[in-house]
Amino acid sequence: MDIRRLIQKSRTSGKVKLPKRTLWFSAAVISFFAGGPALFDLFVFNKTLILKGEFWRILTGHFVHMNIDHLIWDLLAFIVLGSVIELKGEHLISSFVACCLAVSAWMFLGEPELLSYYGLSGALNGWLVMASLTLWEQAKEKKYLMVLVIALVKSGYEVLSNKPLFIDPQTSTVPSSHVAGLLGGVACWMYIKFQSARMLLPRVLVINNKPSR
Repeated sequence: MDIRRLIQKSRTSGKVKLPKRTLWFSAAVISFFAGGPALFDLFVFNKTLILKGEFWRILTGHFVHMNIDHLIWDLLAFIVLGSVIELKGEHLISSFVACCLAVSAWMFLGEPELLSYYGLSGALNGWLVMASLTLWEQAKEKKYLMVLVIALVKSGYEVLSNKPLFIDPQTSTVPSSHVAGLLGGVACWMYIKFQSARMLLPRVLVINNKPSR
């Protein structure tokens, strides 16, 4: 990602525009980790407890981490990708919730033997799609599409080897969650563009139907 694109200056005020919501969410992720085992146990994605009615875990499980190494990698990616999406005016919260739900759905449907799940990495792959396609759409530069290709190769390697690429191999991971996140990001981006096209279409029709003078 081009870091220079992450902080923009407002043309009207001249002030630096910061990704405030992304930073607030990052602070929340850190606080969850700082809360120790008690908060981890309260928020972790756990199928048994979810089926008993603790539905918040479907979302909060993505925000808790087992160790500092896992937290740092996820948090760095969260800040970079969240900043791109927020500063480019895209749907920050709704897109991340959608990616989280896609991964959670996969945990139930595609990983039936897996009892629990935690970490941002699965949903972050969906945000990677959102950020890359948003930047590509605006700049039409192939390097952003290459980011997606690299992400697909990385996810493919992790699924086939069943090992994480950037964190301690001893860390428990679910490589298929990264693929689920990628697909969730694609679906979310397509839905947003479809909705935008639907809103734009009536305006185009009105303009085209105006009588010429």
